[in-house]
Amino acid sequence: MAQKSGFFNSLLVDGEYDRAINANDFRNYMAAVVSTGVRRSYLNDLRVTAAGGMALSIGAGFAVVEGAYFLNDTAFNSFTVPTAPTGERSRIDRVVIRLDDSVSVREVTFAYKQGTPAAEPVAPALVRSGDIYEIALADIVVAPMVTEITQDKITDQRPNEALCGWVSTPLGYEGLIAKVDTEIEEWFADKRDKLANVTLFKRYIWSTTLTAAAASVTFDIPQYEAGSTSIIDVFVNGNIELEGSDFTLNGSTIIFSGTKNAGTEINVICWKSIDGTGLGSVSDEVTLLQNKVATLEGAATYTYRCTGANDNVSLSQIAQAFYSGYYVAEDCTPAAIAFLEALGGNARLAALGNRTQMLVRVVGACGVTAPYSGDGSATSRFKWFNLGLSEHTDKRLIFDFAYCDQIEIPLSGATGNIVFFGTDLFIKNVSVKALGTASGCDCIITDGALSNGDVHFENARFYVETTGKAQIAVNGCFRDCEGVVISTKNHALAFSPESTSLIRLDGGKYLAYATGTYIGAVIYIYANRTNGVVYANGVNCPTVEKSGYNQTLLAGGFAGKALMFGMISTLPKDGEFVVDSNRINFNKPQ
Repeated sequence: MAQKSGFFNSLLVDGEYDRAINANDFRNYMAAVVSTGVRRSYLNDLRVTAAGGMALSIGAGFAVVEGAYFLNDTAFNSFTVPTAPTGERSRIDRVVIRLDDSVSVREVTFAYKQGTPAAEPVAPALVRSGDIYEIALADIVVAPMVTEITQDKITDQRPNEALCGWVSTPLGYEGLIAKVDTEIEEWFADKRDKLANVTLFKRYIWSTTLTAAAASVTFDIPQYEAGSTSIIDVFVNGNIELEGSDFTLNGSTIIFSGTKNAGTEINVICWKSIDGTGLGSVSDEVTLLQNKVATLEGAATYTYRCTGANDNVSLSQIAQAFYSGYYVAEDCTPAAIAFLEALGGNARLAALGNRTQMLVRVVGACGVTAPYSGDGSATSRFKWFNLGLSEHTDKRLIFDFAYCDQIEIPLSGATGNIVFFGTDLFIKNVSVKALGTASGCDCIITDGALSNGDVHFENARFYVETTGKAQIAVNGCFRDCEGVVISTKNHALAFSPESTSLIRLDGGKYLAYATGTYIGAVIYIYANRTNGVVYANGVNCPTVEKSGYNQTLLAGGFAGKALMFGMISTLPKDGEFVVDSNRINFNKPQ
C-alpha cells in the first residue's frame, strides 16, 4: 500500500481485530525518528573495557539498531580475546552489536569479530546487508604473543558516526542542531578576545639531576608563592610523585619519603594562576600550546636511563623489539620492559612504519656483566650489544651515548668477542674499553653482515687490548672517531676488510700496537680479500712510543684497494694495492 499510519485502537470485528500491528510497524516508526547508535548518558553506556588477562567487559546500556532496541542491564563479561597471533604481525578485533532479522534468530546481540594478522592490520568490516546490520562498539589491537589486553589497546568506536554514533537527536533535526552549533561558534568568535581578561594558568619548570644521594631538594622558581594558588607537580625520573605519600612540601623544599640516589632526575612544575590581560586571545595561546605539544609528541627521541646492571642486554632487547615490531615481556629485563611500555608497548611497535627513525639517548653508567648472546666459540662469538638484525631493514634506530660513562667490556678466557653486533648500526658518542688478558682472547668492536646493511659510528672512542686479534671493524663508516688496538700475542689490525666489505674513515685518530713479529697496522688488507676496500680521508695516525710494542704500518694492502687521501702520519705503507695521495708527513699526536 502507498500510505500507512498508526497506531490506533484495534476493534474486534467478526472475530478478528481490524487494526492488528506487528513489531516491524513499531520499528519502522522508531527508525524514522530515532537514529541508530548507542544512547549517551552519564552511565557511559556499553563501553568496552579491559577486565584482566585477555578478558573484556561491556558496561550496561541501551542502543537502537535500525529501529530495534537493545538493552544490556548488567555488565557483560563473556568475551575473551582469542589467543594472540604468533610471528611478527598484529591483528585488530572488533566488538559489535548485531541485529539479525533472520526468521531463526530475530534478535539483537553482542558479537565478537576476530581480525587477521597483517603488517598494517585493519578491523573486520561491518555487515550491513540482508538480515544483518552491525554497529561497532570498540576495536582491540592484539599484538603478537601478548597474554593481557590493557585499556590503551582498546579504541572506543561509539562516537564514530560511520561505525556507530550516539542516539542523541530525532532524525530530521540535524539541520537545527548544526544551526545552533554555528551560532555558538559565531558568538565565541565575537567574545573570545574579551576572554583574555579571565584568569590563566602559566607553567614554570625547574629541573636538576642529583650528584649525590639526597632526601630533599630545594627548587628555585621565583614565581612560586608558598600557600598561594600555585600548584606544584613533582616528577622523579619521569614518574609523578604524590604529595603526602611520596613527598611533603615545606616552602620551596621538597622532602621525599625516602632517599634518592645519585643520578636521579627531578623535575618540578609550578602551575600559577595569573591575570590574562595583555596576553592576547585565550584561544590563540591554547592553539600555540597544542601545536608545541603535538611537535613534542611527534619527536621520536627517547631516553634510556642505565640501571648499572645488564644494560647491554636491556638495550639489545629494545633494539630487537624496535626492528621486529614486538617483544615478549617474559623474555625481557625490567628496564627494557619499562622503556618499551613507555614507548607505547607492542601496539606502538606494531604500528611503526617501514622507514621509521628513532633516537635513543643512553644516560648514566652502562652496566655490562654478561654478553647478550653467543657462547664465545669461533662460530658463535660473544655478542655484547646486539643493536641490529642479521638482515637489512629500512628502519633506523640511532643510539647516542653522549651522556653515558665509558663502557667496559669484561673479556675473559680464550673467547671470540663482538662488542656491537648487527647489520644496521647507528651509534654516536660512545666510549668503549675492552680488555682481555687470557690467552687466545680475540675482540672486534663491531661486526655483522658485511654486504647487506649499514654500520655508522660518529665521535666514538674505542680501546681494545687482548692477547688474540684486536680489531675495530671489517666494514662500516667511521666519522671523527678515535681508536687504539693492542695485541700481546697476535696481530692488531684496526681496520681489515673482508672481500665483500667497504670501510670508510673520515677524520679521527687511530693507533695500532703489536709485539715481536706480529703486525700492528691501522689499515690492513689480506691477500685473499680480493675485493676488500678501505677509503680513508684526513685521518691522523701518529707515531707514539709504547714500551714493548711496535707500530708496524699505517697501511698494508695485498689485495683489494686501500685508498688514502690527506693522511697525517709518518708510519710506512706496504703493498702495491695501497694508493696514498697528498699525505702530510708529520707526526701529530693530538
